[in-house]
Amino acid sequence: MSLRLSRFVPPALCAAMLAACAGGGEAVAVRPASVVPAAPAAAGAVPFGGAVRRTMSAGTCSSAGTGSFNGVPGNANVSGGTDSVVGGGSGNKGCDDHSAITGGNGNVIAGTSGGASDSFIGGGYQNQIYATAAYSVIAGGYQNVVDPTNGNSSTVVGGAFNTASSAGASVLGGETNTASGFISMLGGGQNNTVSGDYGFGGGGSHNTVSNMYAAIAGGEYNQAIGEGAYIGGGGYNTASGEGAIVDGGFNSTAAGTFATIPGGYKDSAAGTYSFAAGSYATAAQAGTFVWSDGSNGNTALTSSNAYEFLARASGGFTLYTNAAATVGAQLAAGSGTWASLSDRNVKTNIAPLDDDAVLAKVDTLPISRWSYKSEHGVRHVGPMAQDFYAAFKVGEDDKHITSIDEDGVALAAIKAVHAENGALHAHVAILDVENARLRSRLASVTTAQGSMQAELRRLTAKVEALGR
Repeated sequence: MSLRLSRFVPPALCAAMLAACAGGGEAVAVRPASVVPAAPAAAGAVPFGGAVRRTMSAGTCSSAGTGSFNGVPGNANVSGGTDSVVGGGSGNKGCDDHSAITGGNGNVIAGTSGGASDSFIGGGYQNQIYATAAYSVIAGGYQNVVDPTNGNSSTVVGGAFNTASSAGASVLGGETNTASGFISMLGGGQNNTVSGDYGFGGGGSHNTVSNMYAAIAGGEYNQAIGEGAYIGGGGYNTASGEGAIVDGGFNSTAAGTFATIPGGYKDSAAGTYSFAAGSYATAAQAGTFVWSDGSNGNTALTSSNAYEFLARASGGFTLYTNAAATVGAQLAAGSGTWASLSDRNVKTNIAPLDDDAVLAKVDTLPISRWSYKSEHGVRHVGPMAQDFYAAFKVGEDDKHITSIDEDGVALAAIKAVHAENGALHAHVAILDVENARLRSRLASVTTAQGSMQAELRRLTAKVEALGR
């Protein structure tokens, strides 16, 4: 593959070439001393607050190449490659074939055997394209390097101390960033590294993308280690599982395959397909979902079983089942019992209930001991949904029994039993009165009988006395 200079030389280069020619520039020509510009001043302040300059060692050249163009040949510029161009600036050296440097100071496109051919530097200071970097571009900036040791066609757009060191790698800007993965890209920021093939870094600071297809959008000190892992931002987060995601937050780790942490603080998703969110949430097994409100200090809420849903909300839970958020269920703070909404103001079609009829149906309702097929070894007591629905015709279907319906039936039956019990108590009271009356009469009869027996004994004694 051979890219001709005309295919990628930007308008700025063309303008520089025209300007150079208008001022007397020519191919492989040396200007008279009277018109050679003064030597350039020393480089200005180092960008980004005085970062240390790095040693630049791409190589150099000293003689003009065949068909080359040097816009300012007396200013230490060298167009050393065949058909190469140095449009202006000072100390620039386009050493390989079909290479071009528009301007700037101390920029180098190294190589003399086509290894860096068809490459381009727009300007800036001491930017270098190494001898293995054909078809590569540095648009500008300060001490940027293209050194793709395993390929070519790399790009650094600007910034300072940035390096594109793999085939197709790109750094758009920022400072001290390195894109070393095949067709990897870094947008900007500071001290970021993308070493995974097809990896991406958006920006931020001290982020590392070290596996293929992985990405970090921003933040600081984040690490995307797993293949296809992603970190959206935040700081000190790690996505080490394949396809793992940490969207943001701080000090969180998604180590499970396809694990997810949407954000928060010190969360861990270690299980495959696990999910952890909030603060100090730990999803340790496969398929677990853990959400923690962080209310217990630095004590983590940790899953104990695979495919578990675990949540901590010390202020209570509320679940709504309509768009207006007026109907649902609540689990109050500190409570272990769900409360279903039963406000009269949200109810309609209210009708009285025949408690005696409910009691009669309850009397015929089969109640069994049973276990769910999926809940081995655990026993329950209650009716079958089909029997319950057939008897009372309440609920969504004949496969489920809601606690509010079951409680309502139980209360109606209790009311009927209570009414029957009241009637029995009234009847017993009447019987008690009658029994007291009969007991009183019996006592009177017993007293009279006693008197009669006493009189009989007296008369018997008198008769016996007369007989003597």
